Amino acid sequence: MKQSYVWLLALLSILTLAATSTLAIAEEDSVHLSGNWEVGVTGVDLEDNPARVNEYSTYRSKEDGLNLAPSLNLEYMNKGFLMGIESDINGSRDQAHSLELDFNRVFKFDMDYEVFEHWKDHDNLEHIGATMSGDINGGQPRVVSDLVWGGGTAAGLAAAQERYYQEMDNNYIVTHREWKNEAELTLPALPNVTFHAGLRVEEREGVEQASTTSKCGICHVQANAKEIDERTEDFTFGATGKFGLLTVEYEFLER
Repeated sequence: MKQSYVWLLALLSILTLAATSTLAIAEEDSVHLSGNWEVGVTGVDLEDNPARVNEYSTYRSKEDGLNLAPSLNLEYMNKGFLMGIESDINGSRDQAHSLELDFNRVFKFDMDYEVFEHWKDHDNLEHIGATMSGDINGGQPRVVSDLVWGGGTAAGLAAAQERYYQEMDNNYIVTHREWKNEAELTLPALPNVTFHAGLRVEEREGVEQASTTSKCGICHVQANAKEIDERTEDFTFGATGKFGLLTVEYEFLER
């Protein structure tokens, strides 16, 4: 396997704006604002099967090249209100964002969003094919077939593989997205009890390889592309009560 090269120019800290500040506004520093914003450059140069050397695509997907990689970290406080924002972007399908809100410790809300790609392997099944047309036994039928690459001679298969690596739209890539929300409510009249609820949405979308055996059993294995389109939703709610040394918690989950 050839060596892969992944270089990250963001480590050189190309910062177009990197500021950490504390602003005192209004009465007696009642408002606090701090944060930083960074802009870097990421680059990818792969010289092998991306599914093998870049299985979980980071920084850049599908083709080599450069792109911007901004990130943001912001915190704002005003008396009893707190807001925190974090964001990292390394491409259209490699991002992470989070939001935190706190209202006087009575109501809290957290949101997280993440998206990334899983570049899955495309097995040509040749390691299974002990007999091929033209081998020393001569004239025996192929025992494996990839319906995406197609059958044919070994030379035709090699040409199809080369086209596969060049035509990125045929790659087996599954995009993962996850969105999580959690909320907590503690009423001043019931300081020992905290009510909480949550919503999590996970999506998987793309194409992966699926292989089956025919009626001839393990003597003939076929593979084809299988579309992935999944969505999972988790809804939770419950309460936590603290009474001295005793803590009682209840949670309901619907998926």
